[in-house]
Amino acid sequence: MSQKERDIAAVEAYMKAFPRLKDDACIMNVFCRGVEWADTHPADQNKGTLTVQPKSIDDEKIFPELNMNSACLDQHALVMKKGFEMQPIAIWLMLTVSELSEALEADRNNRHADYGLFSRIYYNALQGKGNKDASFEAAFKAAIKDTFEDEIADAFLRLMQICGAFNIDIERHIQLKAMYNQLRPPKHGKAY
Repeated sequence: MSQKERDIAAVEAYMKAFPRLKDDACIMNVFCRGVEWADTHPADQNKGTLTVQPKSIDDEKIFPELNMNSACLDQHALVMKKGFEMQPIAIWLMLTVSELSEALEADRNNRHADYGLFSRIYYNALQGKGNKDASFEAAFKAAIKDTFEDEIADAFLRLMQICGAFNIDIERHIQLKAMYNQLRPPKHGKAY
């Protein structure tokens, strides 16, 4: 059984067990993380809420390996496969900045991801046995696209592309920078 099939089965079991809690945002955790369901306190069920704590997180993600360097190489390969060409580093950096500007505008306009809406649209589409990719795309466009979280993800993906293209050992550099920052004075000696 694939991860997606396990996720769908977990959502179906959740919906059967708690049919009146369809708006619960924890459904989204199943689609994204393969949550194993923890026991819930009976009092929580009586109040009409469900407390779900992940017991473990399935490591299967979009990127097959769990290290940043490999994920960056995968992201760069995906971008090249989609037809984008190598660009001067200045263009890639400014594209990253543009994603952060879009995140700022999304936040200013209070556009944030609605995981509950995403889950409802996607789950309802799957119940109709429709095309899974089309269902995902419709749910994403309705509840995630152009939100603050979406634009932050775009910025991360752009940075990952840069690291992959230039073989930057980002894991090492993050570790070194974090260690260096521990040695710096408060506010790194600056006003802010």
